[in-house]
Amino acid sequence: MDVISSLLQEVRVQAPLLSQLAIANDACIDMERARGAPFHFVIEGEATLISGASEHLLKRGDVVLLPHWDHYIIKTGRGGARQSIRQIVAERTLPQWSDSVGLDVPLHIEIGEPPFAARLLSGIVGFKPEQAGLGSFNFPPVIVFRGDDEKLTDILRTSLALVLRELEHSEPGFAAVSSRALELFCVQALREWLLQSESETGLATAVKNPRMRRVLDAIHSQPGFHWNLNSLARVGGRSRSSFAQEFLDTMGRTAFDYLREVRMRKAAAMIVASEESISGIGAKLGYSSGAAFIRAFTAELGETPSQYRKHNVRGSAPRAPPEA
Repeated sequence: MDVISSLLQEVRVQAPLLSQLAIANDACIDMERARGAPFHFVIEGEATLISGASEHLLKRGDVVLLPHWDHYIIKTGRGGARQSIRQIVAERTLPQWSDSVGLDVPLHIEIGEPPFAARLLSGIVGFKPEQAGLGSFNFPPVIVFRGDDEKLTDILRTSLALVLRELEHSEPGFAAVSSRALELFCVQALREWLLQSESETGLATAVKNPRMRRVLDAIHSQPGFHWNLNSLARVGGRSRSSFAQEFLDTMGRTAFDYLREVRMRKAAAMIVASEESISGIGAKLGYSSGAAFIRAFTAELGETPSQYRKHNVRGSAPRAPPEA
């Protein structure tokens, strides 16, 4: 399995929230910082999203995803008195969203009086890039896809259309279907950003280099193999020294730092998903002894494998596995 598939298959949407926002002209909504990853799809009209010093004018058909929820504002027209989205939800006694529970019903929120300047399909997904091993992609605060851009693929359009249909009809099975559609949306949006990205270092750059991609594919498909610098260099078709330097320049870390992180992310997932012994998991990931594996895991995550399993059993608040 290639490195992109290996990482994206770990993306799991949890605790989704879907809503329709109808926003009057000259409105300003404070989307206060919270957990999760919000997104917006402009159904009608236009609005401006302000994040930090950047402004993004969003028109009909545009899609925006914020992989890490930092404080941002949505305004229409000239803006106006800032309104807190949390306060709006509280004042109208609407169901409260939680990143651990989510909502089984969609919300319909009108802000101001008609006619409305913009109507948005908006939502939150409890997705965290670092939990899927995607932290190394260096996602920007805001990812924008333009509705008239050919790069907004049919898959992305289809997933959004399905989400919108579920929002408008809200039939039995809404939670299950909308969650799957949102997962498809997230996976495709992250994939499209990756293919378009012009970052200078990290995975987004490495996967565009055929030699580096072969190495990354090998590491992700066989994390437990006893890799060394010579064997990785052979996969990449370079000399030992040339490969080591190229990997460092491209990824911003050594090949063995990256290999360790991939192994630890895989270990974290295996520890939570199975009852296999700690030593057995370590052996599958290339560690010669249970003690060596425990030392490596503890150094990476700050707790032993047994402690990690205890803290991440069903019913407890999960901790993020290491980035890769």
